[in-house]
Amino acid sequence: MPYLLRLKTILQYSYVIEIILLITIILSLIISNSPNKSEYNLETKEITGKLISYQIDGDKFSFILSCKEKIKGIYYIKTKEEQEYLNNMLIGTTLKLKGTINEISNNTIPNTFNSKKYYKSNKIYYTFNVDNYEIINKKTNIIYLIKNMLIKRITTYKSKQYLMMFILGDKKLMDENTLDNYKLVGI
Repeated sequence: MPYLLRLKTILQYSYVIEIILLITIILSLIISNSPNKSEYNLETKEITGKLISYQIDGDKFSFILSCKEKIKGIYYIKTKEEQEYLNNMLIGTTLKLKGTINEISNNTIPNTFNSKKYYKSNKIYYTFNVDNYEIINKKTNIIYLIKNMLIKRITTYKSKQYLMMFILGDKKLMDENTLDNYKLVGI
């Protein structure tokens, strides 16, 4: 009998649950439809943040920096010594960048990869063309230390591209054909 009384009281207050559910739905719709705003504008000339990931392709150093928000940076390497130095850069290093900020452009060919949508889904709204960089702090937290140790250890193995992809989720060393085959299989 006491269970039936509890059920009766719960059912009497079901309108409270319905109101809470309605408020939750309305708030989630407002948040999901609100425009994503950046903390930066096109006048920004200097950014300081932590290095999250990077890739070197020839003389192009591409990276993601975490500051007020994530920013994709591009720096063109000037010397071989600088390339070697940047190749050994630790994830989590704090950098101070000077350069110009640009909006990410839409794709010009319909039905192809849209980099603006891709970066927007990752909450990256601008690219930053770096003229000068300065390393502010090489000290990193424990998570970045572990990740850097794993990267250093993995790069000693013959099959480093597979280990980087499966352990760290980093696909930059994997060739496109093999990556497509893994996608087809569902890995």
